[in-house]
Amino acid sequence: GHQATVIDLANQPLGRLLPAHVSSAFKENLEATGIHFVLGTTVEKVSKIENGDYVVTLANGQSLVADVVLSAIGLQPNISLAKEAGIQTSRGILTNAQLETNQPHIYAVGDCAEVNGLLLPYVMPIMQQARALAKTLNGETTAVHYPAMPVAVKTPAAPLTVLPAPIDAEVNWETEELDDGMIAKALDSQGTLRGFVLLGATAAKQRLALTKLVPDLIPAQV
Repeated sequence: GHQATVIDLANQPLGRLLPAHVSSAFKENLEATGIHFVLGTTVEKVSKIENGDYVVTLANGQSLVADVVLSAIGLQPNISLAKEAGIQTSRGILTNAQLETNQPHIYAVGDCAEVNGLLLPYVMPIMQQARALAKTLNGETTAVHYPAMPVAVKTPAAPLTVLPAPIDAEVNWETEELDDGMIAKALDSQGTLRGFVLLGATAAKQRLALTKLVPDLIPAQV
């Protein structure tokens, strides 16, 4: 096997998905398998050396030698063409629930589509978009429906199921510790479940039951 080093500009793994206490437990589980984390910095340069390995130079002045370098930096919508065409953008291409942009007869779907302020670059939202737009283009104007859609992070040593709370939701985390992980629930001031994180195989069994308790991100329109 390989000695793996993970370099992340954030101060914790999966910083956009996990609250700090779950991220810390996730990191500890992976470190127990031999993975090394270098956090709070980024890669400035990757240089190939004579023996075929690579020297990875970091912004903090540190350097590492690696035989394989993998870049997993996520997705960022390319919105330059949309801007040039006069289409409104923010983090992605802005649409309403019918996936319409501000320009007539132009729609957006996929990882670039920011629907009602929600940019969700995952498979399930894209499937929901495709179903709705297919009906619209066939003459049956249809709004997209976003139910609660958890995301699976397939790390065998520390399996995760994550349903992020909406960005604008003020939540408190309620955590139940388990022998092989934890269940963390994001509750708003009314006690409504707005999101959750399930760490470990035991916690993952609660996925379906908890998902049913979370309000739709975009309710179905009748």
